[in-house]
Amino acid sequence: LYRGQPGNHALSFAVSAYTQGFRAFKGSDLDGHLRSLLRLVVHYGHDEKPGAAKYLREVAEAFTDCQAVQARVVESVGLQICGVSLDFVGHLTDLVDRYKATAVKIYAVEQCTKLGGPDEYHDPAHYESRILADTGD
Repeated sequence: LYRGQPGNHALSFAVSAYTQGFRAFKGSDLDGHLRSLLRLVVHYGHDEKPGAAKYLREVAEAFTDCQAVQARVVESVGLQICGVSLDFVGHLTDLVDRYKATAVKIYAVEQCTKLGGPDEYHDPAHYESRILADTGD
């Protein structure tokens, strides 16, 4: 149900957005973009591709709310399917990777400084490469 209103079914809004686009964005640059992404999500689900059930559930739940929420979720899910945007696990992995890179840089500078550098023999960039080679990427 759309916003819990009896007789106001969210599925009719989803079908309308699939066929005609989102009314709130009619005539704007976002209209075709969002309609294409919604169709991508639906066809992805129809083809039973990996993660399809999760993606379809997210979009279906969004259609119980306003068009702004619907559009944000459709865009987010569509871009995830296209590989352009990350999901939560992807963002978390990216955060850990960046934290690791920063920690390795700091450690390399600290170690080179302890050894009397940085200079041509104690270069943080080379030390960093050595750490990554020893610990794995």
